[in-house]
Amino acid sequence: MECGACGAHSPSGKRFCLQCGAPLAQMCSECGAPVVPGARFCGDCGAALTVDPPSSREGQPAATGATSTAQPVAERRMCSVLFCDLVGFTPLSESRDPEEVRELLSRYFGAAEAAWALEDDSAIESLIRYVAELPPVEATPLMRGEAARFAGLLAAKRGDLDAASERFDEAFALLRELGYRFELAKALLDRGEVLQRAGRPVEATPFIDEARATFAELRARPLLERPERALARPASAA
Repeated sequence: MECGACGAHSPSGKRFCLQCGAPLAQMCSECGAPVVPGARFCGDCGAALTVDPPSSREGQPAATGATSTAQPVAERRMCSVLFCDLVGFTPLSESRDPEEVRELLSRYFGAAEAAWALEDDSAIESLIRYVAELPPVEATPLMRGEAARFAGLLAAKRGDLDAASERFDEAFALLRELGYRFELAKALLDRGEVLQRAGRPVEATPFIDEARATFAELRARPLLERPERALARPASAA
């Protein structure tokens, strides 16, 4: 029997070359039985065979084994894909360009914040009325929630705490249900400060606490100062 590694002849029946020690026949890796050349499965135990090409003779390239098992080159991985949409946003945006929608929302929120900072009550009223008069498909829940928040602030400024409470509750319901946590925290803080100014610090604390916790979790550091100052304010100064 000729050795496929060194070419030396060995007596028949031998399993390894007497000159180089190389196997004279492929052996099943599972049971050790000799394998018939060209077989894909062991005839003794049925295991699948991986035939490695014999070592090349000196100066000659090794032949490629016809029955070598190819290793897969692709890898299957599981992944998750999340699709999300703002409730009420599609009817508003489907008839407008993306730039127009962005400008509409940005202008509204910016105008409301600026009007409140400037104490322009008439502008606040106009902005609240603007949302109220929009068709239902165009007034997004976020816009309605912000309008209710500013309506609560305006009512509190005019001394009507019952109306302010109702409008704040409306804002909380809209913003909490839809997961607008940042906007909800601002509304909670507004209501807490309104209650503090009305001399009701015990009622104010839960609202301010929740706002502070949300700002901290969202890492909105610039906004953390307001609730921290409010909580540190003495009850007599509230």
